[in-house]
Amino acid sequence: MRLLFLLLCVSFTSWAQSPLAFRIDSLSSQAISLNKYWQWQNGDSAVWATPQFNHSQWDTINLSAPIASQSQLLKSKIAWFRLSLNVDSSVCNRPIGLLVKQAGASEVYLDGALVAKFGVVSTDSSLEKTAFSTTGLLGYLYFNTPGRHILAVKYSYAQSYRFGALGINGQSSIFEAYLCKPQERAEAILERSRFIGGYNWFLGGVFLTIGLLHLILYWYNRSKIYNRTFAITLFMATVHFVTGYYMLSTSDMIYSENLQYIYVISIAIFIVMLSHTVIDYIYQPKSALIWLCTTIYLISSGFVMFSKGSVWLIYIYYASSILLYIETLRLTFKAKKKGNRDAQALLISFLVLIILLTIRTLIVTDVILVSAKGDWANLFMIAFYLCTPLSLSILIAKGIATTEVALENKLKEVETLSAEKQQILANQNETLERQVAERTAELKASQAQLIQSEKLASLGELTAGIAHEIQNPLNFVNNFSELSVELISELKEERSKEHGKRDEELENELLNDLVQNQEKINLHGKRASSIVKGMLEHSRTSTGVKELTDINQLADEYLRLSYHGMRAKDKSFQADYKLIADENLPKINLIPQDMGRVLLNLINNEFYAVNQRNTVEALHATSQSSQYQPTVTISIHQSDNQIIIKIKDNGAGMPESVKTKIFQPFFTTKPTGQGTGLGLSLAYDIVTKGHG
Repeated sequence: MRLLFLLLCVSFTSWAQSPLAFRIDSLSSQAISLNKYWQWQNGDSAVWATPQFNHSQWDTINLSAPIASQSQLLKSKIAWFRLSLNVDSSVCNRPIGLLVKQAGASEVYLDGALVAKFGVVSTDSSLEKTAFSTTGLLGYLYFNTPGRHILAVKYSYAQSYRFGALGINGQSSIFEAYLCKPQERAEAILERSRFIGGYNWFLGGVFLTIGLLHLILYWYNRSKIYNRTFAITLFMATVHFVTGYYMLSTSDMIYSENLQYIYVISIAIFIVMLSHTVIDYIYQPKSALIWLCTTIYLISSGFVMFSKGSVWLIYIYYASSILLYIETLRLTFKAKKKGNRDAQALLISFLVLIILLTIRTLIVTDVILVSAKGDWANLFMIAFYLCTPLSLSILIAKGIATTEVALENKLKEVETLSAEKQQILANQNETLERQVAERTAELKASQAQLIQSEKLASLGELTAGIAHEIQNPLNFVNNFSELSVELISELKEERSKEHGKRDEELENELLNDLVQNQEKINLHGKRASSIVKGMLEHSRTSTGVKELTDINQLADEYLRLSYHGMRAKDKSFQADYKLIADENLPKINLIPQDMGRVLLNLINNEFYAVNQRNTVEALHATSQSSQYQPTVTISIHQSDNQIIIKIKDNGAGMPESVKTKIFQPFFTTKPTGQGTGLGLSLAYDIVTKGHG
């Protein structure tokens, strides 16, 4: 009797210490979640994978719980999970899919045999390789016999992730396992991947297209600030959805974390900028509460990923966004009361937004029961995202259309008025054209008169120089004429002597002297004639006919004429002048009268400049200034196929501000009455238009 009681106690103790088993009777189209009866132990031992090991003393664990809540697991870095399975014969002898969602790396053992590896398990963060997929990692189990089996998992979480223990607020699960039919699950994963890609790319494409359109609208009309704000809003939405696609399709946890941060920040900026766009569009000033909520929401968005499940930060994050939109609704309602029709439409869109979000929440929480719950939930979420942006975009487009219609009406009014005023404008144009023609004729006459005055002024300046220049040959003619008369008298006297007393040698000398005198008289007479001819050519209107001209002779003549003209006007004027000429220069084809005027104007300005400096230095005489000698130099030489004439003086020079104006008509630096300001302007026209 005592032996029987002892056996019963041992049996009862063994039964009480046996772990609870998860029963699997069959597989349906829905995956079976292995969500209970898990037990765990930190550390590592190969024995823990064997079915003989009794893990009844291990602690129980909820592997579906957020990993941030498992402080002991996070500290240990490596641990084992074990689950007892009671398998029915209907699921034996065929492959069964094992779908795993995890935050670390794991090795899965069935009855001591390794059946799947998801990543590389290690306590060294540099060696551990996390396996991660939002759609799940797929492995296979094979039960040979019905009854009890042990599923053991070697798990590591050695890497130190920046964000809230992998995911927003550390909500990623430790290790979730599901049993499913392999083919059906593979198709489900593929279908979900396609849906995720289509969902994100569709919304991203829609927002990008609308954003580009509004950016173009802002580019052409910078006064509409809301177009710029709205474009930034939509671009942030595009970043959000494209990032969401890559975040959900990657298996790299670190890469997913980085994308997750961009994902959260971009949607935060989208929410804030959408609020600001609405306020800009209804032309309401942004209140202090708007700016406060914006600042708090963006800052909390930046830190919520690092919160490690901080409840207060989550409250601040959601409260600031809700308060932001409540204030936006208040300002919109205020605009509606002021008669803004678009504000009413925006209020309706916000109401629809709330209804869509409410319906989706009811579907997800099974308050509203529908088939294909996930599809309906996603459909309402798409409508939720598109509701207000599309409404706002339609309102902006409607405003543009209204403005265009108003402009068309104004255009018709303008066309009607223009038809009535066309004749008046035509008459006014005709009157203006006639007046312009008359004024042009007057200006041309005035210009011709000014040009003639300039010519006469230059002719007057030449007169004194020519008088002095022509005096020299005339003096020679007079002197040699008087000398010839004396020689003839002597010759007559000698010839009146008797034949034997005449000195024939003296007669020949006298005759030779007479010949020489006549040659000199002829030479200086021609010189006087050429001076008179030059003066006549300068004074009369140019024929415009180019002639082969000796440029050296022309420059020499006008250099001397200019000097003597200055001397005639100012007896105290003294200056050196010299011509450096290339004797081998060919004659060049030009209009002598015109080119003479050019040289005369330039040389006159040179002599004027040196005379001005000489006068100034005479007033402020020093030992150095007394050595100043006014000099004007003309150099002429040939370079390739060009004749270069350089006129240089050692006067005071001119500032840059004057250099830019010297060829402008009527510009002069001379005192009133001493210059017309046309000399260099005419010279410029002669060179560029007549000899260019």
